[in-house]
Amino acid sequence: MATMLKENSTFMSLLATSGLWLTAMFTPGWTIIPVSIGNTSRIFDIQISLIYYRVCYGKNCVSGLAKNMIETSEIKEAWTELQFEGFAAVALCLVCCALVKRADRWSCDIKSKALCVIILSAIAVLAEITLILRFNEHMKPLLLKYVTMNGKFAVNSSYSEHNLVELKNSYSVVIAGIGCLTGAFGWILSIVYYSSLKRITQTNDV
Repeated sequence: MATMLKENSTFMSLLATSGLWLTAMFTPGWTIIPVSIGNTSRIFDIQISLIYYRVCYGKNCVSGLAKNMIETSEIKEAWTELQFEGFAAVALCLVCCALVKRADRWSCDIKSKALCVIILSAIAVLAEITLILRFNEHMKPLLLKYVTMNGKFAVNSSYSEHNLVELKNSYSVVIAGIGCLTGAFGWILSIVYYSSLKRITQTNDV
């Protein structure tokens, strides 16, 4: 009974993690940049997710794929890498969920599957943390520089470069960060689950 509870807790934690990470990828809150048109004070927001961007003026918004917004190869390449990391982290979490929930229905040793869950969930969490750090340290400044220097936009001069980036909370990063916490919790639970299985095996062998 206790082992089943640990199994279900591990499964739910990793499933919640994959859901949070997937939500974060598709919400346009990784970077929110306020921009003015020409020398006017007409402000609109460029809201960016890992998949698409959205330009909003008030309640009116226009969306498009992120790759269609950016013209520089440096940003496109970095964006593709971040997308790969994000989808890989989600996929690894879902694989872990399948290993935990279906372990008793497959032929391999259940303990081996539990050990795989420990390894794969750790890799998934590290991949997502790396994604968040890379986006904040590398991608955000590149996007700000692109918008600032692009002839289509003139960044409102009342904001400094630092304040412009930090003007609005990057809520997608917060969602991804919460996912990392639940993922780390799921990883700890997977270790507890593995230890429980190991203890049961040793007891049965005696």
